[in-house]
Amino acid sequence: MKWHALIVALAVIMCLMSAGAQHFITPLTLQTLSGHPVATDTFDLTQESEIGHIRLADSADAVVIAPATANVIGKLAAGIADDLITTVLLAVRAPVVLAP
Repeated sequence: MKWHALIVALAVIMCLMSAGAQHFITPLTLQTLSGHPVATDTFDLTQESEIGHIRLADSADAVVIAPATANVIGKLAAGIADDLITTVLLAVRAPVVLAP
């Protein structure tokens, strides 16, 4: 069984990346592994023409933030939404798991 077929059989994985995360790994790597485009920018015209951050929040059954930096944890606790990840986190109704 191919890895892609195994992933599709278990779950649909949608990846979001902060600017800092992109210094460690490229969006192309996560896109290849997940089989879906990687969201990286709140103001991406392609994604936001469909109100992408709300679509991502509404379609999630669960959200995992790994690694959850102190910056993201602090913004979430304070209700600050100034990037794609925090905007989605404040709109999501699914369970959120933070893995520091």
